[in-house]
Amino acid sequence: HELLIAPFSNYTRREPPGWYARLYFESMLRVASVWKKELENEDHYLAVWLFYPRLSKSQVVAAVGGDSIEYYRNRFRLRSSEPRFPDFVAKHRFGQNWKAYWDYEKYYKDGDELTDKRVESLRSRHAIEEKDGADLVYQLPLGTVWISEESALNKVQSHIGQTISHVRPQPVQTPHRRPRRAPDLTTIIRNPTLAP
Repeated sequence: HELLIAPFSNYTRREPPGWYARLYFESMLRVASVWKKELENEDHYLAVWLFYPRLSKSQVVAAVGGDSIEYYRNRFRLRSSEPRFPDFVAKHRFGQNWKAYWDYEKYYKDGDELTDKRVESLRSRHAIEEKDGADLVYQLPLGTVWISEESALNKVQSHIGQTISHVRPQPVQTPHRRPRRAPDLTTIIRNPTLAP
């Protein structure tokens, strides 16, 4: 299951402002910490994916079962050299194991009906060309995906109260409604529309 955080994940080509990006990221750490407790008795993959500069694609990812785990663990290509970690969340870099991967936008020659002119444009922008079955796929590098898997999230759980207690949002309550309890991970996996 992949959890993106609204409202910016709903927009195309719109990124959150710096102050909101920090809250956005810290919310993902809180979600990962809760999910970690719920998945501790199962074979699973749990990670925070921080896309930079395309922050709106950032997400918390959880998978249960062999094929799903392998799919998520091998989804990105490791970068040979590590770029600078984003400044707005630099305090979370230390004490966690972040690895840098390529963030690619994929274009399929036949599937996307790419013209020769478009293919040349992608090649001039250093897109990587690979075979995918009978189709050619062009992967255009757009940034970095910083990934911290669950082993690194152990430290997040122990420090979660200290590092982000000052940004806990307070629920908005109206006199006519009772606050709703957040759904657990199992419920969210079965019905993704219930994700916070």
